[in-house]
Amino acid sequence: MSWSHDIVIVGGGVGGAVLGYMLTALGLDVCLLEKHKLPRYKPCGGGLTPRALKEFPLDIKEVLEVECYQASLEFRTKPIYKKESFIPIVSMIMRDRLDHYILLKAKDLCMTLKEGTKFLDIKGTWGDYVIATNNGNIKTKIIIGADGALSQVAQKTQIQRPNPWVWALETELEPKNQREMERFGSVARFDIGYEGSGYSWAFPKARHLSVGTSTINIASSRSKENLQLYIKALGISDWVIKKKAFHPIPFRSTPFPKKPPPKAILIGDAAGLTDPITGEGIYYAIKSAKIFKDVLNEYMDYPELMHAFYYQKLEEELFSELWYAHKIAHSFYSRPMLLHSLILLFGKSFVQRYYSIISGEKNYKSLVNVFILNLILKGAHTNEKRRNKRQKQNVG
Repeated sequence: MSWSHDIVIVGGGVGGAVLGYMLTALGLDVCLLEKHKLPRYKPCGGGLTPRALKEFPLDIKEVLEVECYQASLEFRTKPIYKKESFIPIVSMIMRDRLDHYILLKAKDLCMTLKEGTKFLDIKGTWGDYVIATNNGNIKTKIIIGADGALSQVAQKTQIQRPNPWVWALETELEPKNQREMERFGSVARFDIGYEGSGYSWAFPKARHLSVGTSTINIASSRSKENLQLYIKALGISDWVIKKKAFHPIPFRSTPFPKKPPPKAILIGDAAGLTDPITGEGIYYAIKSAKIFKDVLNEYMDYPELMHAFYYQKLEEELFSELWYAHKIAHSFYSRPMLLHSLILLFGKSFVQRYYSIISGEKNYKSLVNVFILNLILKGAHTNEKRRNKRQKQNVG
């Protein structure tokens, strides 16, 4: 059995679902392949930043679980600085509900949704593809890989997949008595100290807590032990483990080929678009989906040019900025003692400036410049104190 569609999207995560929704709304014949039956659990911290919420092309309030107006930066569960805001700093969701919700909205617009359909292979070239699945073949003009960090679309079209940058271990913990959730309130917690080459988090959801830890150093990782230490420090002892998952968070440090351009469109995690500091991926998944929508409008009749301009736009609008974030993340996470010292010294300044980034007011380039300036000023202040001390000793 075979079918034919203008566009085939592989993967029903946020990026694929949002893109399917937007393209179907334009009147295009879109088919989305999802290998699982929906809804399905998706390992993810589930924290939406203000800039991510602004990018959604539809209202998702119905699936928001908790709105956190406070965020706490902590060192081994001891607060360093608590940020408060009049708008949610982080809005909490569960990915099974969010992804399914958007897909159903896209389906209402007549997008074809094929659940339990696994992408197997692809043949052809720009504008003329045949996709093999476990449920038959599909002819299409455009294929979009929204199938995550281990993208099969990237592999089958011979696009170098991004390397896992961070490995995250997450668990969903539900208290036996729901009143125990009250002490966590609606505060998003970010902790430095339990994972040397990363950070830990505790995010409140409607009826449970999402707790996790991440590291860039998988070779020497003690993620299970570190996560247990963090959970114990949070005062959690006999809660029920509902889910636990270990998964990669990718980052592409090498540019896409230009001549010829890749034969598939990759968005979100499949393209290696994640924040190297926090692992945030939803914002970049939606941004890359919107970039493709705009390029498609202009170059629909020129498939090779369309692919080339899409990847050029990714470099200009997203990767050029993420390069600065990667430099910060590498400097911090590869030197745990430096990270801990800087957070203890500049924790308040970091939270305030990082909030200006996730709210869309500033960028990573400005954050790099501020930290360099702070380090210079701190060094100058320390040298001044040493000089004054030596002068007093000489006078004495």
